[in-house]
Amino acid sequence: MEQTALRPKPMPGQERRDDGTAGPAHRPHAAPRRGRRLRAVLPALCAGIVLLFAGVGIGTVGATVIGMSRLAELQRQAQG
Repeated sequence: MEQTALRPKPMPGQERRDDGTAGPAHRPHAAPRRGRRLRAVLPALCAGIVLLFAGVGIGTVGATVIGMSRLAELQRQAQG
């Protein structure tokens, strides 16, 4: 009997092997994915730390300016 031109598709999760039999698909190792994720998380973490320190710096400068203006006001009141 002849081989038919139409071959049945393998079930999802299975691939055809070289010998023609179907078996479970070869799953790639997770290490390359983990490496890509690490390369994406590290710059994001660094950017977050920079933004955090920038916010702390801006807050400190703002508090200093407000404190200096109150100190200057108290000094004017004491002199005048």
